[in-house]
Amino acid sequence: IVFPVCEWLENAFAQNRLNVNLMRKPVTNLFEAADEIMMWGKIAEAMSDPSSELYDANMEACMDDEKIGSPMVPAYWKTINEYWDWVAQQGGDKSVTTMEQAMEAFPMKWAEDDEYWGGTTYDGYCQVNAGAGVAGKVDPGMEGSGADDGKVTYTGFSTAARDIKDNPKKCGPYADTMLYLGRHGNEKFDMPAAVVDYNPMPYYFTPEDQSEYGDEYPLRLTEGRIPYFHHGTLRNNPYLRELYPAPELWISPENAGKYGIVDGDWVNIKSPRTDGKDVFRDITTGLSTDTVMAGGKDAKFGPSEFAPGEELTANGQSVVKDGIFAVARVTKGIAEGTVYMERFWNPEFLEDGSDGRKSWTTENMNVLTKNTGYFNPEFGTYTLRGIHVKVAKAQRPEGIWYEPTDFEPWMPEPTENTGGAFYTK
Repeated sequence: IVFPVCEWLENAFAQNRLNVNLMRKPVTNLFEAADEIMMWGKIAEAMSDPSSELYDANMEACMDDEKIGSPMVPAYWKTINEYWDWVAQQGGDKSVTTMEQAMEAFPMKWAEDDEYWGGTTYDGYCQVNAGAGVAGKVDPGMEGSGADDGKVTYTGFSTAARDIKDNPKKCGPYADTMLYLGRHGNEKFDMPAAVVDYNPMPYYFTPEDQSEYGDEYPLRLTEGRIPYFHHGTLRNNPYLRELYPAPELWISPENAGKYGIVDGDWVNIKSPRTDGKDVFRDITTGLSTDTVMAGGKDAKFGPSEFAPGEELTANGQSVVKDGIFAVARVTKGIAEGTVYMERFWNPEFLEDGSDGRKSWTTENMNVLTKNTGYFNPEFGTYTLRGIHVKVAKAQRPEGIWYEPTDFEPWMPEPTENTGGAFYTK
């Protein structure tokens, strides 16, 4: 079953940023697509209807606020207009009850600047004594009782912006809400000090691939986002792909000269992972052996040809052995010894029956990331930036759409505008 779900720019969306509530109005509504909430809502509506063949008595409450009995859990909406009006009412202004009113009223402050930036004190949080620096070393800049005993004093203190400004040492790598929820749950309890479990301040760690492969892969690759796309979406929009047809590798003039690269050249990028030194593992890694996946030749492990955690076969590793490709942009805006790319994928490889795996392996910098540690203990993450790579001049890979005329198959075909689905007048 394929649902014609709206793109994110076709949805109304209420969001908070700092002390301001914002309302995003749908930019457009194309064809028969609808907000995802309406897909589930229509299924729920049918399953709550005793006259429907999909009826399930357990679903009756989902369309009735009184039966749900919780103001925090709304019933499903029967039309998109009902849903949008509900979204508009979440902005905090009781006089705003419809989407039309919200579009006039927002953006709107829910707190004045002085009140918001003034800070809030949380009971049960901790403050580190002067003697409770890293590994027991004295840190005279840390607030506390002045005791040089390496102990922690439990007290209340603010973690809002004013406090950080006055004492930058409190701006460590920890978000108080994340620590609170991650350590215990949602109920109130006394928060132990971060230093009980973690290094209290950011620190430098030399990655293993630098010591192991630094000579062969001398450049450090970082990544980010560009304004043309939203995460992985819109890569098959012909107008946007004409503006940004392929990922760019930003490289300093010094490094470009070292490798014989000029602005606009196609380049090939490889990392220890593409070269089999830090091997890929099965995409189902982490799946509990007690979990059954439907489909595939093996009901235990689904469509995979191997059990979770096993290394890819030689055939699997060969998919990425050529590395990835990008267009070089030589700029002084990137530090020497560093290169930058944006993650990318190529839907054109899904158009002609070719190997669909090329869509995510040919130009996608995620292919270069590490599969092994170091794993950051504070957040539980592995290395997504600062990946060691090597770069060489190359040719444009076969099958990549790059010229404006290449994207003609994706051009929209005019048709009657229905105004979208589930609308009421």
